Amino acid sequence: MIVIVSRHPELTDKWQLIIDKATPVHIANSWLIAAALLKSIPISLLVIDTDELLDAEMPTISWIKAHNPTLNILILGNDDSDEAPINAMKEGAHGYCVKTCSDSEFKMAIHAMVNGEAWLPRELIPKLIDELASYVHSSQGPVQPPSKEQLGSLSEREQEVVQLVCQGENNKTIARHLDITERTVKAHIGAIFKKLSVSSRLQLALIFRDFPVKAKQSL
Repeated sequence: MIVIVSRHPELTDKWQLIIDKATPVHIANSWLIAAALLKSIPISLLVIDTDELLDAEMPTISWIKAHNPTLNILILGNDDSDEAPINAMKEGAHGYCVKTCSDSEFKMAIHAMVNGEAWLPRELIPKLIDELASYVHSSQGPVQPPSKEQLGSLSEREQEVVQLVCQGENNKTIARHLDITERTVKAHIGAIFKKLSVSSRLQLALIFRDFPVKAKQSL
């Protein structure tokens, strides 16, 4: 189930038509409705119109994420600057699109995020990782490198997947590059997360920002 939080029917009608008909979508024209849905049904993706973040009843992205740690959040904003998506991701969102993006880009963003991927312009990924690394370092101390045992547990194929994830590639591109299926890519990523004790692609990229996977002897 995808929930879209927006009070603009002209936009929600358009977005709902773009999303794959096989994916159930619920439109919430207020946070109170969205919050009730979050409590009552499994939701794979919460899409938030940034106009709603100005509403006094609407909590911050970081609050929503803190109370729903496994929830993926896509922000649909008005700002096409570099700072807007980076700030949204630092708050806890997993993706950002401007409302004026093409139908095809919106559809790709939804597909990626329903499948557990992050979504933002690829050219911003290095900047995002640098800013997140600085934030983590200042608030929690240096990022801990993976142990030799953890690195040693990765198969050769998993190492290749790690490298491509850290370059910002999505599952479809990784599958094409390695000549495997997207389902196999997802299986590899799940195994990598478990072995390295991480829960997101961004965490993975943060770890290998300062401790590249190529540091392993076999890479």
